[in-house]
Amino acid sequence: MFLLAARSYRFLRAKQFHGIYIATDTLLLLGLLLFFVRGMWRALDHSGDFAPAYSATRAWIQGINPYNHDNVVNVWRQGNGDPSVTPNIRTTPSVFPPTTFVFLSPVAILSWPLARAIWMLASVGILVVMLYAMIRCARSKITAPRAHAFVGLVLALSPVSTGVNQGNPSIMAISCVLLSLVTACKKRTLTSAFLIALSIGMKPQIGAPFLLFHLLLRRYRLGLIAVCVVGVILFIAITRLNHIGYMWLQDWICNIQNTTVSGGINDISKANPQRTDAINLAVLTYGMTGSVSFAKVCAAVLLLITGCFYLYLFLGIDKQKEEWLAASAFAILALFPVYHRFYDASLLIAPLYWYLFSDCVKMRREPKLLMVLLPFFFPVVVLLRVLAAAGALPFSLDTKWWWNALVMTHQVIILVLVCSYLFYKMSQASKSGAKVCEDRSD
Repeated sequence: MFLLAARSYRFLRAKQFHGIYIATDTLLLLGLLLFFVRGMWRALDHSGDFAPAYSATRAWIQGINPYNHDNVVNVWRQGNGDPSVTPNIRTTPSVFPPTTFVFLSPVAILSWPLARAIWMLASVGILVVMLYAMIRCARSKITAPRAHAFVGLVLALSPVSTGVNQGNPSIMAISCVLLSLVTACKKRTLTSAFLIALSIGMKPQIGAPFLLFHLLLRRYRLGLIAVCVVGVILFIAITRLNHIGYMWLQDWICNIQNTTVSGGINDISKANPQRTDAINLAVLTYGMTGSVSFAKVCAAVLLLITGCFYLYLFLGIDKQKEEWLAASAFAILALFPVYHRFYDASLLIAPLYWYLFSDCVKMRREPKLLMVLLPFFFPVVVLLRVLAAAGALPFSLDTKWWWNALVMTHQVIILVLVCSYLFYKMSQASKSGAKVCEDRSD
């Protein structure tokens, strides 16, 4: 804010009113305002997704089964937990991997009000560090118009503010993943490996795919260190759990299975009112087919084809020059196979970064990406669901094919479009690379 005020004063004094500076500074201020109101302020009063992780970790510390719901609720009450966000066995079950308890234990020993505030500050802090590191990695100044546009757009993203206000570990995991890419580019292998290990420990469905991405780039030493770190943390967590007894494993598996049964929080059918919060590909195929089994088969086939096509494009590009383009496409592709909720779309930070800082993108000529991403700056699906529940929308809409297949799944459709655009840019990069090779051979 100080830098913004200083530069604004300098422009006013010199009477230089450049449209690009006014636009990017306005965007930065708007992003800061939205992030504070929708993210940080609400986190101090909510953090509903952090509640079960907090209470399960406290149970683990106390030597109680953290996957038994009664234990989780009892420990939650003992920690002065807010009754309004008490862990719910359907919507917020204890399904966290054992490694999460090791990472959260320094925060979980505190009372709920203090733990919630510290977790919010930690999530915001690593987000700020990530943004700064990415800007510096692009050899840009923090006061540059592109840097302001990047920070403003990231903070204005609804998935980012949602992840912060819910206290979900996804923000921490995604920040660690992107930081690992930055540090790997700077040849800081050990730091990058620890960041990937932290991400896998917090959210395996986010961290594990990017470990694979590093391996695709032949960073085998990084991968080996990350696997060893995760192994050590897992050993510590399981050793503690085994003192409790082996029932924890059965309860954990049962909790995970219950999330996918009819009406479960991870169920993609109409029996789950929150199904449209998910952004994996099966949500879209279910909206089009109306059959859970057929939707999963269709999604699996499409993902197999898409994954093979990505590998084909990946092998044809200059990895050093186009790493962030490949990482951006991979980030979106990683959201499709397994269950992901709205806040995991914070991985859109990667394509935004590539779009704003890549030399091969002319933003004035290619506004496609920003235009397509507009709905992700507003919680449209949540708004539609609230309006439907309040009776403001016709009840018959829920029976319409186009409503379920196109409107309520528009988030997944947008991600498919973004992925297609990035694949197109990868194909262009592949062709240009092949042309350069031909010119050199001549």
